[in-house]
Amino acid sequence: MKTIFILVYLTVIFGCRETSSIKEQSREETAIEILIDVTDPQKLKLWPDPVPILRLYDCSSNPELACTFGMQAISDISINRVYNAYLPPASETEKLNIADDIQHRSKYIVKFYDSVKALFNRFYQETDTTKSLSYSECWLSIARSLERMNSHTTTRKFLIVFSDLAENSVVTVYQKGKSLEQEAIKKLLEKLSPVPPGITGTTIIIVYQPVDRDDDTRFRKILESYRLLLEPHGVRIVHKASNESFDL
Repeated sequence: MKTIFILVYLTVIFGCRETSSIKEQSREETAIEILIDVTDPQKLKLWPDPVPILRLYDCSSNPELACTFGMQAISDISINRVYNAYLPPASETEKLNIADDIQHRSKYIVKFYDSVKALFNRFYQETDTTKSLSYSECWLSIARSLERMNSHTTTRKFLIVFSDLAENSVVTVYQKGKSLEQEAIKKLLEKLSPVPPGITGTTIIIVYQPVDRDDDTRFRKILESYRLLLEPHGVRIVHKASNESFDL
């Protein structure tokens, strides 16, 4: 009788641990947010391609993880529509696998990928990219995207920004036609909006190809300002001059 009791007790203990492990796993996810600067169409040479972006989820290696996706424009206003897609964790989708289909999870992943690709087409159709705008709300858009990602419990966080980062809102990175120095730009951005808390571990990929030498000098100053602003908070900033691969 004592032996049976011990076996039952151990089963309950290990069963609880296994359940707890599944719950912890279900909270893990990869979050990707995309920001597309539509304030100056002439400089938007690198329109985002969903295929290399989707590779960041690495679902072939981590098929059990949840995936979140968000996409938004950087424009002359600070609040724009967010296009979202979500793939639940395998611990949730498997509950619906009544027929024990071995491809059940794979079908959900393919459906998620297709929904993300459809969002890129929808964004392009619903966003006017034919005219330049007088203002650009870069930093507020970036800060709010960081806040959205941190509302989830994520193991991998990527913010991909297709922009020259040329802030021109209530603050501007220009003075007498020239860009300010890095520390001055950093202070202006901090004044506009504080750095969101809890962003440690986020990777920000800035995608931009300068149009000429002057533009290259200006862009590198602003990029360095963002590094000064965000890297002390545990953020990794990577620059890409191509939209073909986001391998890090």
